[in-house]
Amino acid sequence: FYLKQWEIAHANFKNAYHTARETEVKEQALYWQAWYYYNEDKLDRALEIFTQLLDSKTLSEEAGYNSALVLNAQGNKERR
Repeated sequence: FYLKQWEIAHANFKNAYHTARETEVKEQALYWQAWYYYNEDKLDRALEIFTQLLDSKTLSEEAGYNSALVLNAQGNKERR
């Protein structure tokens, strides 16, 4: 993901989500999928996933912050 090989990373995170048994691993996989959508300018999908994670025990704070980032990006996009 950090090498900007987002398509490959996205496929790996989707696979991790479907094969993981632990909730925390599934949530991490979702979290990074949301970043993929954000980077691909698919803001509605990113917001949907970050919103899902607001109830997470380990990622709720990041999900709230990132939801605000997405909403800001959507507002900026609409103003163009």
